[in-house]
Amino acid sequence: MAKLSSIPGIPVPDGFIVSAQAYMDFVLSLPEVKKLLYLIKEVTADQTENILQLSKRIRQEIEKINFPIEIMEEISKALTKHGNTIPYTVCSSATAEDLPGASFA
Repeated sequence: MAKLSSIPGIPVPDGFIVSAQAYMDFVLSLPEVKKLLYLIKEVTADQTENILQLSKRIRQEIEKINFPIEIMEEISKALTKHGNTIPYTVCSSATAEDLPGASFA
């Protein structure tokens, strides 16, 4: 978005970022997820079934949690400033998706 907004004549809506670090801090604050992530470090690359099972358990743990109210309030404030008539965009971008030589988003 930053590069697009610098091109004259291309309207790019305002945005905000929920950083990968904020997400990581949140996920690692969950004891069960932290335990499972520790276990997956002990698995070797040839133990594909163990990797699949641990990955499935990690996903299940993440899916059943609620985001902290502080994060939800910040997102809500950012969305409220846009209102219902001003366009905005929602983008998902992994930490390595927007490298100088490649973009996968």
